[in-house]
Amino acid sequence: MHAHPLVYSCEPTYMASPTLTLEHHGQPITVSISGKVIDECGEGVQEAGVTVLLGEMALANASSDELGQFSFPNLETKIAIHSLRARRPSYQSADEEVVVTKEFEGRTIDVVLRLHSLSEKPLVERESRPDSYPLDAGETVLSSYLPQLQSYTEVRVFFATDRNKRLDRAKVIPTKTFGDQRNPEGAISFGYCDVSIPAEHHVGRIERPGIFQLYMEDPNKHIVLLRLEKLGENQFFQTVATKASASPTREVFFFIHGYDVTFPEAVRRTAQIAADVNFRGAPICYSWPSAGRYTGYGADAASVEWTVPHLLDVLGKTANLPEIGTIHLIAHSMGNRALVRCMEEIAKGFSPTSRSRFREVVLAAPDVDAGVFVNSADQIVSATKHITMYASSNDLPLKISKQLHDFPRAGESGENIVIVPNIDTIDASAVPSDILGHSYYGSSRTVLSDIYALFDSGKVPPRFGLKEAHHLEKLYWLFIP
Repeated sequence: MHAHPLVYSCEPTYMASPTLTLEHHGQPITVSISGKVIDECGEGVQEAGVTVLLGEMALANASSDELGQFSFPNLETKIAIHSLRARRPSYQSADEEVVVTKEFEGRTIDVVLRLHSLSEKPLVERESRPDSYPLDAGETVLSSYLPQLQSYTEVRVFFATDRNKRLDRAKVIPTKTFGDQRNPEGAISFGYCDVSIPAEHHVGRIERPGIFQLYMEDPNKHIVLLRLEKLGENQFFQTVATKASASPTREVFFFIHGYDVTFPEAVRRTAQIAADVNFRGAPICYSWPSAGRYTGYGADAASVEWTVPHLLDVLGKTANLPEIGTIHLIAHSMGNRALVRCMEEIAKGFSPTSRSRFREVVLAAPDVDAGVFVNSADQIVSATKHITMYASSNDLPLKISKQLHDFPRAGESGENIVIVPNIDTIDASAVPSDILGHSYYGSSRTVLSDIYALFDSGKVPPRFGLKEAHHLEKLYWLFIP
């Protein structure tokens, strides 16, 4: 891998607030509000106007900087429900509810506002049968343009998803290839996407068009979904087996995304990881029906539980393929809830032969109740050969999740770091990350290098770049800054 600069990730956070009680409603308070305005891919939006509203009254205005950041220091207001609104030409305005309670006196409330473009340009069109719906197995969706001078490589990402099929009958826009709702029948759709990795790709980066380019994607410059083909279930597993068997250890890896992630975002992240760790087997994106918006945290929490039997079914059928020698699993954030549940079932119900194929499990920033995780640990370690958990004390989404749930998350470090036998806990607080500190697993060259070492050799710590540390006489590991 090459040394390259990093950019912000495409997997953002959410805002959660404590309950407002009538006892203190209307009392004066001084708080600070800070945050970031981003676009659909998590990139900072510059020169967006941000307004703090109390009812219909504007209390303060600010403009986002070149990174999309804004702040309202020492804002004098009242204990009440507020709104934050972000506006910018060519974008739909974004609003987030902020509950200001007495507990926030003298403190800072963090908020992220996502803008959606009003001039979305369809980049992918039907190759044939434009009036049919949905895509039949074997039908292909192709990019409407391919440059004459190709300066990119392609990564084939297989996918399994229980999302609903797209609602657009005439054209396939990447953001609508699969929707943000559950498939009503609970059925799983299978297929693959070919994704461009530009020649000038930087490790840890998902290259996307700039905010002034809107949707002018160029596979020579950006990571783009070039084509999608839906496959029948049998054809899918046969194709995965063929691809995996061509690699030295006949391997596949699954990526299970977290909260607030669309189908295209999940596929692009899978392709980026596969490229950055030089994965030669079959990368598979398992995409569950995340709502793809900040206000959908509750819906996502329900859907990630709903998806468990479907994910387990796909893992089981993959593990039963005789051509497969090794299966690696990477889950991020809320996606770990589904994976941990599946690993419990793998430990109990899979045959020894099937279980032996699961080698490396990477739990990245798990948004899982720490106590629940500890209770499950003894069981899940028997589902695979090796488990690595990355945690951080700079993870803003997990801090907010802890506030929302009243209990620590398994992906926290510091005083709440989770250390259990037979799981390697690695504190990633020192590695560079985005402003939210949540997506270091895919955006940090340091962590990607560690994942590469795991997949390549399966070597347990001490590994290059790690040093030994202890908490309450328990061993864990730190990335060396």
